[in-house]
Amino acid sequence: MIRLAMHTGAILGIFMIFRYLFLILAGFTSDLFLFLYKYVLIVGDFLIIYYYYFKYKFQDKNDVKNMGQCLLFVILMCFFASFFEGAIAYAHYEFIDPSFYLKMIRPWMEMIDTIPQQIPNYPPEAIVMLKAIFTSKLYHISLLFFSNVIMGFFLGLFMGFFAKNDSNLKGLK
Repeated sequence: MIRLAMHTGAILGIFMIFRYLFLILAGFTSDLFLFLYKYVLIVGDFLIIYYYYFKYKFQDKNDVKNMGQCLLFVILMCFFASFFEGAIAYAHYEFIDPSFYLKMIRPWMEMIDTIPQQIPNYPPEAIVMLKAIFTSKLYHISLLFFSNVIMGFFLGLFMGFFAKNDSNLKGLK
């Protein structure tokens, strides 16, 4: 299962890199690329996960996998794909367009700057610590990483509840 999850995760990860390129293009050109990144190409992620979910579930006609095995497979597939998206996100933040990263964290910094007015006795060391956390590229890449894994969990759970052990689907191999 791990080997197949790594293989399919690499395929999903390459698609995630392709999708992420539209976010990079949106930073340099129009918002059409941002629309494509957020709303259109995300369907590709779901379709790839859906296809490989059923391919894994029915890969052996004599041994159809149960819901737990398939859920773990989807989570692992998204986990391995997250390495690819994390790498392109780091390259984007660090090398391709560092100004994008600064624009992305600006609302967080403005919110942290308003904390002393809202909570008068808030320790200044905590504000420095919050700024250090929210300006960290590793923090934002980790959020991206874990959001992909959580997405895999919920997609796997959703498909597990609604996927039937139908003999018509066994031809996906």
